[in-house]
Amino acid sequence: MEKFLKCSKRPVFSMLYLVVPGILLFFLSCSQVKSLSVEEISSLINSNNENLIIIDLRDLTEYNNGHIKGAISIPYKEDTFPERITALAEKDVDALFYCGQGVKTGKAEKFIKKSPFKKKYILAGGFFAWKKEGLEIEK
Repeated sequence: MEKFLKCSKRPVFSMLYLVVPGILLFFLSCSQVKSLSVEEISSLINSNNENLIIIDLRDLTEYNNGHIKGAISIPYKEDTFPERITALAEKDVDALFYCGQGVKTGKAEKFIKKSPFKKKYILAGGFFAWKKEGLEIEK
């Protein structure tokens, strides 16, 4: 009982024991988006990570002219973008986002950060950098 009384005399400290763990959990669950180089992304894709979804943010015409093998087309400019990302998002799945040169991924980054994907990656330099390195694409 004596310990309780000591603690109750300092309600600020009591609150800290309750609030701090919640704040830490919140920040840990809001994982950051990592921008990776073409080489790093290529290694990630070649690691045969079955939990990796590749998302092309360019418009459908650009996607049809060539995209990273296995990528799903979800154009950033479409009104249904948030709903389509949310429908794909799972906490146990990693996501790689790319666009043409990195502009659309930069604009979408705020939304991407909030998505529940386990890990979130952006291809630095976009599809342009991927193609420049002569890496595999499909049409």
